[in-house]
Formats: sequence, structure tokens, C-alpha cells
Amino acid sequence: MNGRSSQRRAMTLIEVLAATVLLAILSGVCAALLRTVPAMPANVSGDAAAIDILALERLADQLLDEEGLRERIAADSDADFTADWPDEAGRPPVRIRRVIPDASGDGPAHAWIAFSCGDVIVWRCIDLPKEIPSP
Repeated sequence: MNGRSSQRRAMTLIEVLAATVLLAILSGVCAALLRTVPAMPANVSGDAAAIDILALERLADQLLDEEGLRERIAADSDADFTADWPDEAGRPPVRIRRVIPDASGDGPAHAWIAFSCGDVIVWRCIDLPKEIPSP
């Protein structure tokens, strides 16, 4: 045999721990990114595929910024109507409806509004005006 010893060495414990920590950080980042991707059902039609949740959220916020719509929803507890997408005639209309929560106490201080288009639903909550008691 040769008198030289082999120069091959194994990984140290610190190197193994460092590699494990790096892999854990990378997998945590990848999992967080995958959770932000919206899931689409497998049997989606062509029109529904064009509706993404972020576009519907932007439209819901834009519609709620309009004072007339907010007053209409606050005044009618059974509000249920549709609105068209601005500048996009190819998309189906958005259904806007007020959902009545279970009655508890004097009256609700807020209302839940559902904006739905196809299979995508976005929820928003608005504050209802306080009733002024008559003298």
C-alpha cells in the first residue's frame, strides 16, 4: 500500500446544520409563494378563467368608493343587483348582494357585501349609518 493517507473527508456537523437551515428557509419561502397563487377549479369554462380574484377585488373596492352604491346598499337590506365591468364588455356581470347576518341586539352596525362573478366571490364589509332617534 501507499504510505499516503486519503485526503477525502466527510462533512462536519456544522456544515450539515447549515445546509439543513438553508433548505428549511428555502422551503418556507416556496410554501409562502405557493399559498399566494389563486387556485382555479379544474372544470373552469373560458369566461370564468378570465375572472381572477384580484381584478374582482379591485372592482369591489372601486364600486364601494362610489357614494351612490354605498347608500343604496345601506338603505336596502335585501340589496341584490348586477354591475358591468368597466371597459370590458366580454366579461359576465358582477352580482352584488347584501348578506343579512343573524339578528342580535338592536341592529347591525355593519353589512357584509358579496361581489360574485362566475365561481369567484369577494367579500367586503361596510359600516351602516347610525339611526338617529326621533324626539
